Amino acid sequence: MKRSRTIRVALIAGLCVVVAAAVIYAWLRFSEDTVPAGLTPAPSEAATAPDRTAEAEIRLIKEWHEAVGTIRPRTEASIEAQVTAQVMDVKVRPGDAVRKGDLLVSLDSRQFQSRLDQARQGLNTAMAGKRQAEQSVAEAE
Repeated sequence: MKRSRTIRVALIAGLCVVVAAAVIYAWLRFSEDTVPAGLTPAPSEAATAPDRTAEAEIRLIKEWHEAVGTIRPRTEASIEAQVTAQVMDVKVRPGDAVRKGDLLVSLDSRQFQSRLDQARQGLNTAMAGKRQAEQSVAEAE
């Protein structure tokens, strides 16, 4: 049963191929676009001449293109704080030219002054302790 069905499908496929080949042959044989066999004369010069002619010229054409992008400087500087303090005044604006040593911002120095005073007091206390220790050594001798 399977074998007879396979044979039937093969016969139908073969018949389709033969019919398609016959249609293609007839189309090629009776088509009007084909060149007849034998020698064909070359077309005359008048038949190949253009209907119109144009003169070429060189001229400047201004074109512009719109593009989306990001503008970045050639060099970038990373500014990092060596100390932490409140900013009191900013002396420059973005895009301003600056040189090495220019003042960029003013910081609140009260906190630093307080730390300096504490350090001086600690130094004075340490020096007084040293003098006291030297006196104790001298008395002990």
